[in-house]
Amino acid sequence: MFVRSNDLSDKEWECIRPLLPPQRQRVGRPAHDHRTIISGMLWVERTGGPWRQMPRCYGAWSTVASRYYRWKKAGIWQRVKRVLDQMAEEAYLASLAEKQLIKQRAICQTIRVQSRSDTLEAMR
Repeated sequence: MFVRSNDLSDKEWECIRPLLPPQRQRVGRPAHDHRTIISGMLWVERTGGPWRQMPRCYGAWSTVASRYYRWKKAGIWQRVKRVLDQMAEEAYLASLAEKQLIKQRAICQTIRVQSRSDTLEAMR
């Protein structure tokens, strides 16, 4: 599956899915799934673009905007954003920890190489 940069990861989706109202039954015109709609909402939020310029792959702009305002009024969007923001912060902190670990390994390796060369130099 091709994932656009604004699309929800599987992990994000699994965390926020319980916060959402049940998906409407397939009666009449089929509804867009919540995951696609949320990706559209995130596109508008991240780009600052108007609803009307949202890419069509997220569904009709009016559908996404309507659901956004309905969920915002009900407090659903705030809960979803809180979870997504927390996950983003945890991922950022994990990446910082990983970078720090890589830096520490490089420093230790440099020290080991220098001490070996100093030992060899002393033996000569």
